[in-house]
Amino acid sequence: MELEVELLQALERADLPQMQKEVVHTHLFKHERWPWKQIVRPLLTQSAKVPGSMPYGKGEMPNPLLAAAPRKEASYASH
Repeated sequence: MELEVELLQALERADLPQMQKEVVHTHLFKHERWPWKQIVRPLLTQSAKVPGSMPYGKGEMPNPLLAAAPRKEASYASH
């Protein structure tokens, strides 16, 4: 997968300390869900229009790197 390869290369180029590299790698490649910041929906649903305010929400989505990975088929014994 191209995205995975690019992220791994970027992680190597970032030259992070090993502990930080492991944290980033775990969050990118092992967690089933990724956090994301919601911007449009909170803007549309805010009730009080405060000048200069930028409401936001937090959401989660499936990790696209795991969702795109080939899944192992369960083997069933035939009877």
